Amino acid sequence: MKVLELARRTRGLSQTDLANEVLYSRSVISHLEGCSVDPEQVNRRLRRALETYFGSPLEHLLTEVQPDISL
Repeated sequence: MKVLELARRTRGLSQTDLANEVLYSRSVISHLEGCSVDPEQVNRRLRRALETYFGSPLEHLLTEVQPDISL
């Protein structure tokens, strides 16, 4: 799971909800969450919208969540 998906779910948003917030399609959000994406290849407007919405750089949002394995 990527940080983007975790951040979206933490806010209680579906992919469609987030897509509506940043004015892109659900399929774009799904692609960002599910595929390996080079942040440099992401449209500037989408990059800016996601960074503003979540208050985090896109590079961070597209990283994989590291599981907490401390016992």
